[in-house]
Amino acid sequence: MFTEEELASFHGVLQTTPEFVEINCGCTNPRYGDTPGKLRAYIDGKVEIDCNCMEDCPKVNVSPVEFARHAGRNQRS
Repeated sequence: MFTEEELASFHGVLQTTPEFVEINCGCTNPRYGDTPGKLRAYIDGKVEIDCNCMEDCPKVNVSPVEFARHAGRNQRS
């Protein structure tokens, strides 16, 4: 999916497999601050995020849009 050289230039790589690469990600809300997550980009183009805003957050395998909505990014500040 990515060469070793390309992966070395990414920050926050957590896991690489033949099917996907997983990296740290986040969404910044001007009022509430940063919401951390883990983004997986699959070889077929699918992108999923697990939210890490709290230990037991139920938002797993969500789309980037749903993650941003959960982080409050689309709400007016």
